[in-house]
Amino acid sequence: MSKNILLLVEGEKTEITFFEKLSENYFGGYNTKIVPYKCNIYALYKYLESYNFDIDLIDALTLKNELLCDEDKEFIKNNKFIRRFLIFDFDFQEKNVSDEEKVERLKKMVSYFNDESDNGLLLINYPMFESIREPFGKIQIYDYEQDYKQVVDLRGDKCDLSRLDRNKSDEFIANSLCFTNCIVNSKYEKIKYDMLKELWYNDEIMNKQIKEYKRNKYVYCVNLSVQLPLIYFGESLYKKI
Repeated sequence: MSKNILLLVEGEKTEITFFEKLSENYFGGYNTKIVPYKCNIYALYKYLESYNFDIDLIDALTLKNELLCDEDKEFIKNNKFIRRFLIFDFDFQEKNVSDEEKVERLKKMVSYFNDESDNGLLLINYPMFESIREPFGKIQIYDYEQDYKQVVDLRGDKCDLSRLDRNKSDEFIANSLCFTNCIVNSKYEKIKYDMLKELWYNDEIMNKQIKEYKRNKYVYCVNLSVQLPLIYFGESLYKKI
């Protein structure tokens, strides 16, 4: 049986560095293929829309797709994957798409990619992947009036992701679970597993973030993609975090 896990990530550097280490820390016996898409979620939407969303993720990545290198295409084409994940940013600052179109596209993407064992599971980071570095203890907001990477450089965790170990990975996951609970229940504590499991497969967090953006022009800063090992290993890992 194949033990390959496919991770389609938005960026070429930070995300690849992080998920390579995360894979070492949790998926040692599995071949985790990390593929950079190099475009944001709205560009991926447009590409899938050209097929009327009637296309498997593997075909979408290997048929007429000029964004992936030939080596990645060959690997994807010639291997089977037991799990598929897509890691993208909220990117609501995108200027080429109206807010209404962004909402429509995000909802379509979440509903289309809702099963990691089938076509794939989409995990969105708010406002972007760098929210992994937000300090522990209190959820922060981002109002889109500043450069988020500069903001998180000033207040964020200084961890070198290329040296990420299991303990630090566990800390990042724990923080993400508390931030998730802040968004859903207004409590900075570890969210209950049953509720967390439901959130992975519905659009509740995205809807709450969109609501805050429309009302106050900000979103809560949370990296959801770090929860990926929990999605794979389930409650047995959750209890250790």
